[in-house]
Amino acid sequence: LPLTLAGFALAATSGSLMFASQPGDLITNRVFVIKMSLVCLAGLNAASFHARGGLQRSDRMSRVQTLLSVGIWMAVIFCGRWIAYQ
Repeated sequence: LPLTLAGFALAATSGSLMFASQPGDLITNRVFVIKMSLVCLAGLNAASFHARGGLQRSDRMSRVQTLLSVGIWMAVIFCGRWIAYQ
């Protein structure tokens, strides 16, 4: 978990710097707004997963949350790449 949080902090820092270079264009970009919504959703999913002790469980809900997390992050990557084309 500490390595994951460090990686997220690095990505958030670099993303913030990229956002600062053209905030007006990005705020009006629909794909950027979708990407930021997905990042928030991924964070909520991760917080829920850890709050319920998902690492210690191997129940159906843990598996669903894991697959949901992977899907959300794939969508975030797709949106990040698609921003340049909007």
